[in-house]
Amino acid sequence: MDACFLSAFLFTMGLYYLFLYFLSLRTRKKAGENISDEEFFFFLLIPARDEERVIGETLMRLLQMEGHPFCLVVIDDGSRDATPAIVSHLASLHPQIVLLSHPPERSDRGKGAVLNYGLEQILLALEQRFLLPFNLPTDFLKKYDPPHIVIGVCDADARPSLNILKEVAALLGQGLGAVQTGVRIFNRHQNLLALMQDLEFAGFSYFVQKARSHMGSVGLGGNGQFVRLSSLLKWGKNPWGDTLTEDLELGLRLIIKGERLGFTDKAWVEQEGLDKLGPLLHQRARWLQGHLTNWKYIPKILFAPVSWITRLDTIVYLTGVMVVFGVALSWFLTLLALVKLVIVKNSLLDPFLSSTSFWEPSCCPFTLLSSSPCLPPLFLKTMFLKTTGKPPFGRISSMSLSLWCTPIYGYRPGFGPFTGW
Repeated sequence: MDACFLSAFLFTMGLYYLFLYFLSLRTRKKAGENISDEEFFFFLLIPARDEERVIGETLMRLLQMEGHPFCLVVIDDGSRDATPAIVSHLASLHPQIVLLSHPPERSDRGKGAVLNYGLEQILLALEQRFLLPFNLPTDFLKKYDPPHIVIGVCDADARPSLNILKEVAALLGQGLGAVQTGVRIFNRHQNLLALMQDLEFAGFSYFVQKARSHMGSVGLGGNGQFVRLSSLLKWGKNPWGDTLTEDLELGLRLIIKGERLGFTDKAWVEQEGLDKLGPLLHQRARWLQGHLTNWKYIPKILFAPVSWITRLDTIVYLTGVMVVFGVALSWFLTLLALVKLVIVKNSLLDPFLSSTSFWEPSCCPFTLLSSSPCLPPLFLKTMFLKTTGKPPFGRISSMSLSLWCTPIYGYRPGFGPFTGW
């Protein structure tokens, strides 16, 4: 068996991430600093289901955000605990907090449906000039038009940096349609698994997202995404889709409509990381399934009214998820070759090696290193220096773990596809 095609694919994706690394070193032009604190109004949508453990602390933290006026809209999706009571109590003390209840007949349809309901209620209030439910000022409609109304999304356990609204507004002031902030794990010191997730998020934020921001193709996340209302409405009144990665889907829809997406590394949202291996693999399998279902947008992206580099990067990023399967296959073939159950040839290495069997000692280490772009030294160095200030010797990222394990877990026999949120 000749593994030339597999090695060529993995090597190409490795070059892509190497390109992103060097692009991330490029300095962006300075964000607009003459944005007044009254130029944008922020609605922060917070979907919640059985979040009594964290929702109170989250809301109190969000109330401390500096800069632009905002409204915290908690959308309860059928909680069976004290979540609605906690939010109602805080809303009685703080007019910036509003509680919405997702109708029971529309529940269990995923996070996207919950967000669409929140947007629907905001639009209804604005269209009917009925501002009381959101405690808006009487001159609200005179001061803010759709381009200057921003819809943000935060998880029920979110802990944003206090400057988040100022930094997002500064980028929106440059004409972007949406901005994604950095994401960190606040319980990163709990155990090694939580720390690895924090390193992964930090690396992704400061490396991949920062680079893609130069191309206007940033991937939106489920935490810390901010979109102009005018940009959302280009897709209609239900901009969030029903895939398991409704955040990624929204970003693709915005690109299809000609919007540029940006990223700021000067503000972030911290969230709780998973501290057990089983839930982590379950999460990554859901992400993988959601990622693959968004391939349906590739034909539309090809003809989107954005630059060719934005279209190309978006498609490469979408299809690049196949690296998960490529890495898994390369390790599987390598293990089989090591015990001499198969002989795997790699003609791509012919110019460099006299023999290209995976199982021969001279070839195996080289093949493992060249066909595993999940472990580029520059990526690891970036993550560790950004988070710990220490060199990355003796450590791996949870991205590597999920790359190896997700294909097996996500398509295990006897289980159907994931649904819900």
